[in-house]
Amino acid sequence: LVDEGGLPANALIITEIMKDPSAVNDADGEWFEVYNNTAVAMDLEGLVVTDAGSNSFTVGSTLVVPAYDYAVFAKNGDPGVNGGLTPDHVWSGTFDIGNGEDEIILTFDGEELDRVEYDDPDWPDEPGQAMALILDLYDTVLNDDFASWCGALTAYGDGDFGSPGADNLS
Repeated sequence: LVDEGGLPANALIITEIMKDPSAVNDADGEWFEVYNNTAVAMDLEGLVVTDAGSNSFTVGSTLVVPAYDYAVFAKNGDPGVNGGLTPDHVWSGTFDIGNGEDEIILTFDGEELDRVEYDDPDWPDEPGQAMALILDLYDTVLNDDFASWCGALTAYGDGDFGSPGADNLS
């Protein structure tokens, strides 16, 4: 398990963001996904997730993401309320995903691992449709560019679109 600093570049990549669900209440249906882009399992205990403002949370317990696999973080862990999602981690504290513009910043042991800063009108912005990083473009540099993202096309749970915990479309 990787559990200390010194992770290689592109080790953990933000790959999908549900910022504006339409099948459920916005506050209950927000989630985002990260991808472990390494050949070893990664324990995300201690991962700090922030935005450029005052929103943040820290993963306070063991959260192992297998090699080349995903972890889904959600504001609400109840699939009956959050749109049918079973997250790997439910955040607590003050963290909201803004609908118009916002940031998700991942840091571990003081090192920034990835950051996505999105805004309208260039980024995908259809209510009920997650922003999905194109599978062939999984990279911490490429995910900074709105052209690397598209609106998710796969329905899940109660009818929103996304692929939480699975590959995005090519």
